Amino acid sequence: MVMKNLMKIGFLLALVVSISSCEKVKGLFDIDFDTTFKGDLEIEIPESELKSAEFHEFHSTVEVKIEDYDDIVEYGENIREINVDSILATVKDVNKDDVVFSKGTTFSIYDKEDKATWELENDWDIVVGTKLTLGDIGNEKYNTVKRILEKQKTFTISGDGYCTEKGVSITIRLIIGTTVVANPL
Repeated sequence: MVMKNLMKIGFLLALVVSISSCEKVKGLFDIDFDTTFKGDLEIEIPESELKSAEFHEFHSTVEVKIEDYDDIVEYGENIREINVDSILATVKDVNKDDVVFSKGTTFSIYDKEDKATWELENDWDIVVGTKLTLGDIGNEKYNTVKRILEKQKTFTISGDGYCTEKGVSITIRLIIGTTVVANPL
């Protein structure tokens, strides 16, 4: 009787080890690749804004469609995780000099369930090529963006705030640098 029970326990242990070993072996076939998600915020502040205002309000949004990223579509359901490595706001274009976004301006990444928002702690001089890193890797906002991306659905990027100039056109490119882990098996 004891021998029979030991055989059952031994069989169960062997089964558990073989199953976990299969997962470990399958993990050996994981591939990592870098993907950069991006969206351009087109900000227009008309000349007709009030002259007396020190700062002029703006709001801009852009949708980022996952189906526009071939490598994400290719691996689709085989993606195990998407790690967020960096989030940058870059001035791609501005049609005037001496443009400044005021302290308190925000940038957000969101979908229907989740939202991550960064607020400028200082004024930001808007000069073509300047970059602003949004937050630190691994914080809760980055984890929120990770959740948004792992849904593999369209999401939105927005910018809201105040600018020192009117009659200005600005393009801010928000860039999300990621490492994607997929398993084609």
